[in-house]
Amino acid sequence: MNLSFVVSLSPTIAVRISGRKVVSKPRMNRDNRVETGHPPRGDRYIVPAVCGPMLVAVALVFGQTIRHDFVNFDDDESVYENPRVTGGLTAQNVAWAFTHSSIANWIPLTGLSHMLDCQIYGLWAGGHHLTNVLLHAAAAILLFLG
Repeated sequence: MNLSFVVSLSPTIAVRISGRKVVSKPRMNRDNRVETGHPPRGDRYIVPAVCGPMLVAVALVFGQTIRHDFVNFDDDESVYENPRVTGGLTAQNVAWAFTHSSIANWIPLTGLSHMLDCQIYGLWAGGHHLTNVLLHAAAAILLFLG
């Protein structure tokens, strides 16, 4: 009778017991590389090494906008002259954002974002720009990590 089974001693070593033989061999992944259970030595620093400078670059390039005022392109209709938006997040204003268009576009999430900004920062344009900088940084990092 030939009995054969595998005993896993650790994430890296599997022991095959076949009859009287005991054979120890490392586990291999799909790429025929030894599976160690942790990333290679330098890999744990890659994410902070890329995301850190990316955050600094976003802050340096776009962080300047917190000193800027609203733009007269569409900010008047979308933000500071819109009583629904300047009223902040209320049940009526949230319902309005999903049932009405703003400047000929149906953009409820933009309206909600502006309402939240008005509730947090009031009509200080720098706060609204800061929210956009933070969203831009988050999108850049998520794009890198994805």
